[in-house]
Amino acid sequence: MRGKVRMDIKKAVAVTLALILAGCSSDQPGWMDGALNDVDQRAWMSASHEAKIATAGQWLEQWQAEGRVALDKPIEEMQPEAETLVECLDDKLTGSMNMPVDVVKRNALICAHQQDYRH
Repeated sequence: MRGKVRMDIKKAVAVTLALILAGCSSDQPGWMDGALNDVDQRAWMSASHEAKIATAGQWLEQWQAEGRVALDKPIEEMQPEAETLVECLDDKLTGSMNMPVDVVKRNALICAHQQDYRH
Protein backbone atom coordinates (compact mmCIF):
# COMPACT_ATOMS: atom_id res chain seq x y z
CA MET A 1 0.00 0.00 0.00
CA ARG A 2 2.77 2.44 0.92
CA GLY A 3 4.50 1.79 -2.40
CA LYS A 4 1.33 2.68 -4.31
CA VAL A 5 0.90 5.92 -2.35
CA ARG A 6 4.53 6.88 -3.01
CA MET A 7 4.10 6.13 -6.71
CA ASP A 8 0.93 8.26 -6.82
CA ILE A 9 2.76 11.13 -5.11
CA LYS A 10 5.67 10.85 -7.55
CA LYS A 11 3.26 10.94 -10.49
CA ALA A 12 1.47 13.97 -9.06
CA VAL A 13 4.77 15.79 -8.54
CA ALA A 14 5.89 14.93 -12.08
CA VAL A 15 2.63 16.18 -13.59
CA THR A 16 2.76 19.37 -11.52
CA LEU A 17 6.34 20.02 -12.56
CA ALA A 18 5.48 19.45 -16.22
CA LEU A 19 2.60 21.92 -15.99
CA ILE A 20 4.81 24.52 -14.32
CA LEU A 21 7.47 24.16 -16.99
CA ALA A 22 4.89 24.36 -19.76
CA GLY A 23 3.51 27.54 -18.23
CA CYS A 24 6.97 29.10 -18.26
CA SER A 25 7.47 28.58 -21.97
CA SER A 26 8.09 31.70 -24.00
CA ASP A 27 5.60 33.19 -26.43
CA GLN A 28 8.51 34.29 -28.62
CA PRO A 29 9.29 32.49 -31.86
CA GLY A 30 12.06 29.90 -31.87
CA TRP A 31 14.44 32.10 -33.85
CA MET A 32 14.58 34.41 -30.81
CA ASP A 33 15.91 31.69 -28.50
CA GLY A 34 19.40 32.37 -27.18
CA ALA A 35 19.18 36.16 -27.12
CA LEU A 36 21.96 37.99 -25.32
CA ASN A 37 21.32 40.18 -22.29
CA ASP A 38 23.20 43.41 -21.65
CA VAL A 39 25.56 42.89 -24.57
CA ASP A 40 28.59 45.16 -24.91
CA GLN A 41 30.69 45.50 -28.06
CA ARG A 42 33.07 42.66 -27.25
CA ALA A 43 30.23 40.26 -26.41
CA TRP A 44 28.35 41.26 -29.57
CA MET A 45 31.35 40.74 -31.85
CA SER A 46 32.10 37.32 -30.36
CA ALA A 47 28.47 36.10 -30.35
CA SER A 48 27.07 33.60 -32.83
CA HIS A 49 25.02 34.89 -35.74
CA GLU A 50 21.94 33.16 -34.30
CA ALA A 51 22.38 34.84 -30.90
CA LYS A 52 22.72 38.22 -32.62
CA ILE A 53 19.51 37.68 -34.61
CA ALA A 54 17.67 36.61 -31.45
CA THR A 55 18.93 39.71 -29.62
CA ALA A 56 18.01 42.01 -32.49
CA GLY A 57 14.54 40.45 -32.51
CA GLN A 58 14.10 41.15 -28.80
CA TRP A 59 15.21 44.74 -29.31
CA LEU A 60 12.74 45.19 -32.18
CA GLU A 61 9.96 43.71 -30.04
CA GLN A 62 10.84 46.04 -27.15
CA TRP A 63 11.15 49.12 -29.35
CA GLN A 64 7.86 48.36 -31.09
CA ALA A 65 6.12 48.09 -27.70
CA GLU A 66 7.68 51.43 -26.71
CA GLY A 67 6.66 53.08 -29.99
CA ARG A 68 10.27 53.67 -31.07
CA VAL A 69 9.92 51.59 -34.24
CA ALA A 70 6.90 50.71 -36.33
CA LEU A 71 6.82 47.44 -38.19
CA ASP A 72 3.32 46.51 -39.28
CA LYS A 73 3.74 42.82 -38.51
CA PRO A 74 3.89 40.52 -35.51
CA ILE A 75 7.25 39.65 -33.95
CA GLU A 76 7.03 36.14 -35.43
CA GLU A 77 7.52 37.69 -38.89
CA MET A 78 10.36 40.09 -38.01
CA GLN A 79 13.31 37.76 -38.55
CA PRO A 80 14.32 39.43 -41.88
CA GLU A 81 14.36 42.83 -40.17
CA ALA A 82 16.38 41.39 -37.28
CA GLU A 83 18.91 39.99 -39.77
CA THR A 84 19.24 43.39 -41.47
CA LEU A 85 19.69 45.02 -38.07
CA VAL A 86 22.49 42.55 -37.26
CA GLU A 87 24.31 43.34 -40.52
CA CYS A 88 24.11 47.08 -39.85
CA LEU A 89 25.22 46.79 -36.24
CA ASP A 90 28.11 44.49 -37.18
CA ASP A 91 29.30 47.16 -39.63
CA LYS A 92 28.96 49.92 -37.02
CA LEU A 93 30.84 48.00 -34.32
CA THR A 94 33.68 46.64 -36.47
CA GLY A 95 36.87 48.41 -35.49
CA SER A 96 35.31 49.98 -32.42
CA MET A 97 36.80 49.40 -29.02
CA ASN A 98 35.03 48.59 -25.78
CA MET A 99 31.59 50.06 -26.43
CA PRO A 100 29.43 49.62 -23.33
CA VAL A 101 25.97 48.07 -23.33
CA ASP A 102 24.03 51.33 -23.71
CA VAL A 103 26.13 52.49 -26.67
CA VAL A 104 25.70 49.16 -28.48
CA LYS A 105 21.93 49.32 -28.02
CA ARG A 106 21.83 52.98 -29.09
CA ASN A 107 23.73 52.08 -32.27
CA ALA A 108 21.26 49.25 -32.89
CA LEU A 109 18.36 51.71 -32.63
CA ILE A 110 20.16 54.04 -35.06
CA CYS A 111 20.42 51.09 -37.46
CA ALA A 112 16.69 50.42 -37.08
CA HIS A 113 15.93 54.03 -37.91
CA GLN A 114 18.30 53.93 -40.90
CA GLN A 115 16.27 50.97 -42.17
CA ASP A 116 13.16 53.13 -41.73
CA TYR A 117 11.68 50.91 -39.02
CA ARG A 118 10.28 54.02 -37.35
CA HIS A 119 7.00 55.88 -37.35
